[in-house]
Amino acid sequence: MPGKAKARTRTIHGVLLSIFGRGVLIVGGSGSGKSIAALELMDRGHRLVADDAVFLYERDGVLFGSAPDDLRGLVYVPGMGSIDARRVFGDGALLDESPIELCLELTSRGTIYEALDEESPGKTVEFLGVSVPLVLVEAGGSRISPVLAECAVKARFGHDTSGNTASADVNDAKTFHI
Repeated sequence: MPGKAKARTRTIHGVLLSIFGRGVLIVGGSGSGKSIAALELMDRGHRLVADDAVFLYERDGVLFGSAPDDLRGLVYVPGMGSIDARRVFGDGALLDESPIELCLELTSRGTIYEALDEESPGKTVEFLGVSVPLVLVEAGGSRISPVLAECAVKARFGHDTSGNTASADVNDAKTFHI
């Protein structure tokens, strides 16, 4: 159609979950533990959007992700193959799409680095022209602890039960030692 802007899209290797209601993209090398992290986070009540391949698209300046149709609801488990997450975790365990508000990159380093203060630009990664806050997380023996993923989200968005902004406490250090 003339005059209609072409939608910008991209498919990347990773996992997209909703952790505490925030879209979190987990990326890292093959075998870094992304799918196992997804299973552990789903077991803790978080919701899966996509595993293995994440279809990215920009809408009104916001980055969104979803699963390709042929992988929707599937999680790859090393040694077992693909499992139907809806069958294992129930209907409420899946989301069709999510805005991406944070990217966790699984690394083999010994620390997590990120300026967690929302006022500070910190580290970011760009997809389709949209910058997303980036946290580097040690994969620790080829897997990430679900608690580390939850902690990164809580620290970034201030989800502690006392009502204080967790990022104010963590921002002084800028580095988390594992």
